[in-house]
Amino acid sequence: MNRFIGRVASICLARVFREDWLLKFRMPQTPPFSTGATSVKKPHIFLAAFACGAMAFLSPDALVSAQQRRPDVVLVDVSQIFKNYAGFTEMQADLKAALAVAESDVHRRTEQRKQLVLRLKQLRKGTPKYESLDQTITKQTTEINVLVSQGRRKFATREAQTLLAVYKSILVEVSNYCRTHGVRLALQYNGTPLTDTDYSQIYQKIHRPVLYSDPSIDIPRVIIDRLNRQHSARNAGRTGGAHGPRR
Repeated sequence: MNRFIGRVASICLARVFREDWLLKFRMPQTPPFSTGATSVKKPHIFLAAFACGAMAFLSPDALVSAQQRRPDVVLVDVSQIFKNYAGFTEMQADLKAALAVAESDVHRRTEQRKQLVLRLKQLRKGTPKYESLDQTITKQTTEINVLVSQGRRKFATREAQTLLAVYKSILVEVSNYCRTHGVRLALQYNGTPLTDTDYSQIYQKIHRPVLYSDPSIDIPRVIIDRLNRQHSARNAGRTGGAHGPRR
């Protein structure tokens, strides 16, 4: 509404100035108290009064906000969002818990194999018991190696899928923010401050694409708050469904 009123006021003032210029330089002069002069000036007075009233109606904050341009570019520290997104933290905790269960199973099998190896050392080589137990140990060793190999691939895939899912959620929220605020470009950058005492980071500092940025275009905290609110709402919905009233 404020933007519309300001636009109308600007148009009115521009018309007043343009018509005054035309009257001054292109139309013949008339006596100051003639009827023609009065009929020409009335529209000017009306337009000027309307423009002044419209400008007075606008609040100072509206005038200032109308003059300020929204940024066309924003910066997004994706690593900061990953660290502070509660949903990703829970996904990591679930992944670590599943990994701990798998490692516990491997440890149990390894301990059983060790006991069989101790028993094998007490038997004489070449005997049927020795050969049978040796084959059992070889079989268990192969099973443990396969289990570890498959487990590594499984958890690596699950971790990658988790990262991709969270990254897609970040992209959705960044896109929504940009469309809502008229932002045309969102750049990813690393906002972690580099220390001058850590010389291993000197190459990172030199090759940083962003040399300066106004804090107002740094939006990770906005995205983190949005994602965490959505995560809390989903958790509340699941909790409500699990403990809802029974019929």
